[in-house]
Amino acid sequence: MANSYIVIKNSSEGSGKKFKVIQGGYRPVLQKNSSSKATIGGIKDRVEGAVYEVFQFTIKTSYQLTAAETSANYGTKDDLKAYYLLNDPDASPSNLLTLTDFLGTSYTGWLDGDFVPDPISTIIDGECAYFFINILFEVKDAVS
Repeated sequence: MANSYIVIKNSSEGSGKKFKVIQGGYRPVLQKNSSSKATIGGIKDRVEGAVYEVFQFTIKTSYQLTAAETSANYGTKDDLKAYYLLNDPDASPSNLLTLTDFLGTSYTGWLDGDFVPDPISTIIDGECAYFFINILFEVKDAVS
């Protein structure tokens, strides 16, 4: 059975943090690395590379968790920001993260792109403050 959340954890965490993804905010993408050029003789030359998975999510998270959310191990806006701030591959925790999707499948990779919390209302702190945050998770290994 599918979960209603994804889990993100760093290399030092045991269980990681749960994050809710909004309806329509889940976009699995296959990125194909290839290039093509016209040669001097007028023929197209194409080079094929690996195909990688990228996951785009729109997360709904809060500034401060309720007691129920805390006991269920949900993450806040600041938890997600802390994952974004990991940028050293040799540190502990490193910048390499594990994402577990709705079906329980785990992927190793990185968060990429911009961290832009978008407030849902005029309340920006406390338990009633919620944000939409678009994230981009790039899977480390190529699709086989």
